[in-house]
Amino acid sequence: MCVNYANFYRVVITSLLVWPIQILAQTTEPVMEVPLLDELVLDMDMEFTETSAASWRDRLRFTFSYQAGLDLNKLTRVTSHRFDSRLRGEYLWQDSLFFKWDGKAILRLPGDDQMDASNNASEDVGMDGRLRELFVQKSAKSWTSTWGFQTITWGEMDAVQIADQLSPWDYSEFAFTTPEDARLGQLLINSEWYSPFGQWQFIINPWPQTNRYPGGGASYLLEQSLGTSSFQVNQQQPDFFDDYELALRWTLNQQGYDISLMATSLLNNDPVFEMIMVNPQGTSIFNAKFPRFEMIAATANYSAGNLLWKAETAFKQDIHVAGSQSVIRDVLDAALGFDYDANGAWDVTVELLNQHILSGPGDLAGLRKNNTQWVARWRKQWLHQTLSSVYYVSYQLQHRDTVHSMALNYAITDAWLLDVNATLFESTEAQSPGQLTKNWDQLTFRLSFTY
Repeated sequence: MCVNYANFYRVVITSLLVWPIQILAQTTEPVMEVPLLDELVLDMDMEFTETSAASWRDRLRFTFSYQAGLDLNKLTRVTSHRFDSRLRGEYLWQDSLFFKWDGKAILRLPGDDQMDASNNASEDVGMDGRLRELFVQKSAKSWTSTWGFQTITWGEMDAVQIADQLSPWDYSEFAFTTPEDARLGQLLINSEWYSPFGQWQFIINPWPQTNRYPGGGASYLLEQSLGTSSFQVNQQQPDFFDDYELALRWTLNQQGYDISLMATSLLNNDPVFEMIMVNPQGTSIFNAKFPRFEMIAATANYSAGNLLWKAETAFKQDIHVAGSQSVIRDVLDAALGFDYDANGAWDVTVELLNQHILSGPGDLAGLRKNNTQWVARWRKQWLHQTLSSVYYVSYQLQHRDTVHSMALNYAITDAWLLDVNATLFESTEAQSPGQLTKNWDQLTFRLSFTY
């Protein structure tokens, strides 16, 4: 049973919400001597200095896309149908304040699954959006602090999620072949301190977000589980400040290897359903909630030439798992894997995960005490790097569930880009958790123009 730290957490969060304001007021700190965070230097292909003559317009990139997706089981059924407009940019001011933004406005057209999920199926179009990054980063000699919408990736594994629990995923994007683009941004305070004994990172999330799915949110997921839409769902999304997340990580970087230790208090990214009643019309009513769990984790990697060996383990307390009733268990996860880079010609990732559900009250439904999965991802570029390909495969040993995903990315010109993605799910065992995803098969085309 976990101790209730709610009052303590609220005091810590309140204090650290005030602290960044005090930090911003300090202008006498020396310039930071360490590089900016790896997660925050994406797309840094433009130089930003105080004497730069480039205008703000030169620091912006606009991308307009049209996306259409078809159900691979029934090619006449449209699953994705939308226009996107994406704005990205970054700016470094006085060598210590770094600004970055990355947001997307989505115009959903008739036939798009997300229209059905939001109960707008009767409407012709619908507006949606994704704010992936909108933050300011303050850097000094021994610390860096970032405030705003960010995506945080923890752990060493690229395909299986063990310690990587901070940023939820949008599975309606190309989550399997490009997971970096599928992560959802969250409003975070992310502070790091660099010491001779390692790097310390502390994260506060006052407004946790949750996973998105090809058909939308919790209602779609429950419909896949029950095989019917004759129900009602009261979705209790996390509330600002009342439902928060805390995470602490220590990392030691040495020549040839890295190790990290983590401690977190997080909310489930997937909903947990609880039937509360059946109304007089015979319709079942469910609550969809996102309960809290605690996690401690350790990760390590070792570089040996073209090979990078990786390992992760995590103990998660009070995890809600599938069952005939609400079942809460402790879980121990462990994974091993490697990345191999063939001198830029191609690269491959292979990872093996085992989840052990510890003994406790309640009967598991579908899951076994040990659940094992292996994943591989292969990448290669062709035609003088104008065509790139990614192949992803996943296999669940106990239930024999498989996922195959193939993506092709072709640069027609410097501005025009064509993406093609096909993802196929196979689940034959009736009690398998993979039954939730068996209808996600999709063939997607996306044409983008960037300037």
